[in-house]
Amino acid sequence: MGLSKMRRYEDVQALLICWKDATKTFKDQRADLQRVLRSPYNFGAESIDIPNTDPEKYLDDEIRKFREAHDKEQNLLVVYYGGHGDVLKLDGQLIIKCFDGTQQPYVEWNARQKSFLKGSKADTLIILDCCHSASAIESIYCDQDNIVELLAACSIEGKAPLRDNYSLTSKLTDLLQSKDLFKAGFSTSYLYNRLVHYQKIKGQVCLGDGEDEKGVTPLRLALLSRREQVRDLHICRRIVPDSDDEEADPEITDAMGHESKPGKQDSEESKATGHQSATHRSVSYLDIAPNTERDLMNRRDSAVDIQSPGIRIDTWPNMTTGTAPPTKGQPAARAALNPVQVEPSAFYREFAEGRPWVRKMAVDKGEQESAHRAWFQRYASFLAEWGLTREAKSRTRPYKIALLGTGVDRGHIPSHDSHDIRGRNFTSEGENGSWDQEHAGNWASFFGMLLETAPFAQFFIAKITDRQGISNADIIAQSIEYSVKEWQVDMIVLPLGLQIHHDGVANAISQAIRRNIICLAATGNNGANDRASFPARMHGVIPIFSTDSYGNPSPYNASPMRGRKNFSTFGENVRVWGDGRTDEPEYKSSTSFAVCIAAGMLA
Repeated sequence: MGLSKMRRYEDVQALLICWKDATKTFKDQRADLQRVLRSPYNFGAESIDIPNTDPEKYLDDEIRKFREAHDKEQNLLVVYYGGHGDVLKLDGQLIIKCFDGTQQPYVEWNARQKSFLKGSKADTLIILDCCHSASAIESIYCDQDNIVELLAACSIEGKAPLRDNYSLTSKLTDLLQSKDLFKAGFSTSYLYNRLVHYQKIKGQVCLGDGEDEKGVTPLRLALLSRREQVRDLHICRRIVPDSDDEEADPEITDAMGHESKPGKQDSEESKATGHQSATHRSVSYLDIAPNTERDLMNRRDSAVDIQSPGIRIDTWPNMTTGTAPPTKGQPAARAALNPVQVEPSAFYREFAEGRPWVRKMAVDKGEQESAHRAWFQRYASFLAEWGLTREAKSRTRPYKIALLGTGVDRGHIPSHDSHDIRGRNFTSEGENGSWDQEHAGNWASFFGMLLETAPFAQFFIAKITDRQGISNADIIAQSIEYSVKEWQVDMIVLPLGLQIHHDGVANAISQAIRRNIICLAATGNNGANDRASFPARMHGVIPIFSTDSYGNPSPYNASPMRGRKNFSTFGENVRVWGDGRTDEPEYKSSTSFAVCIAAGMLA
């Protein structure tokens, strides 16, 4: 069957199961498989460990939650188990065990498999790397349209090679790393043929060594489906726009020679309804700065809905082309992220015959103060005009915002007792240090912008470093995961950026986006010679650039991203107060200020 006739998936999620007290070999093999699924395939891959106490209830709950989160017709689900297995002599059902031999605990696998598959919508690939794994074969799914395939390490009566390079998991992990597989994609029948050929090479050596199980050939079993015309599952990696080789990757170019928007895999359903999918939506570099409040609000309401119909944008010509600010004769978008109509100002020189308009940065403190005050006055007018109240009584519950950074010194927060502020220290000194002791200097200022634009929100401060630089990106991932699972926030704000992609951070943000948590990130301050920082350039994250108080792009902005909505708001010459060293206000500029202001607008 040609690849063009195969179903392509919008999302691929894997649940990787092992016992909590399993031998290190099993867990290491699972970790290697998880690493490959995440990179280069960019699949979601979640690991769970079955405890010895009440294992059946735990596994039932985890499988149910996994299905509830990801069971959609356009998705592919992968369920993997690696460890010991046995078969019940009475009814031939497969059981999975923590230990070899007759020692408990164990779980009856077939019952969990039936519960997971019955009534499911997503196509499913089950991988069982255990002895007697073919005992999991069932034939009760003939009334469903989804495809279910079983990749078993051995036959019903067979023993599986569970260690070294002979295990199904090890061979599968090695094959999946082949460039000819992850670059072009493959069907499960092709993958199985490669596995058998691999076994032919590896296994023949073991024959006659007294370890015959090392020569066991895996089995591929297709469970019944009414969709007879499509028998194979098709697997290919997801292209994510924040990868370091994104622009050079030939897979981002479509058949017409246009650059395509990376993202989730195509689905036949999206083509049938006429929606353009993420991998086939052509882009234009002209669309680099739609900054209207209306567009950003729509982005908030469908942060992960990449197949929603196009949104109409009302905005004036892009300031980066050298166009003068709007005058009374020009129509202007009613927007807070780009101010509507401005009066003549000392910051601009109007067009004159033969003389181009020149943008000037404010350098005098009086001009800086005037500009800062003018932006917030226009923002207040915008809220009043559109009836967008900022009162606590208009909320059914507080909006939860997580801010990642160097912590926030409560002494530098005006009226901090009247705000709901909590936090956690994720640094190596976390047990001895506090989240509300800041030594780097700027995060209280960033937090002040959040307070000014979202005064009734509930704030969660994640301290991830004591310095301006970030030495361990794993801490960022840890703090994001904690914000999602423990704090259950509605929004994550990252006034920071990395030069290179980090898998742990990307996976943590992906999990947040799948739970409809809005993620905003600063794009960086190194100018147009650099691209936007990670994770701002990651798909699903709202990237925020900086403008002056009149909506003109700041000169330190990174290059805008093609095919993306590049949002921007006030971040240049922002007034900040008291860092403990002076009573005089300072005026600072950064996309980090802009992302905090944008977050407050959305809250």
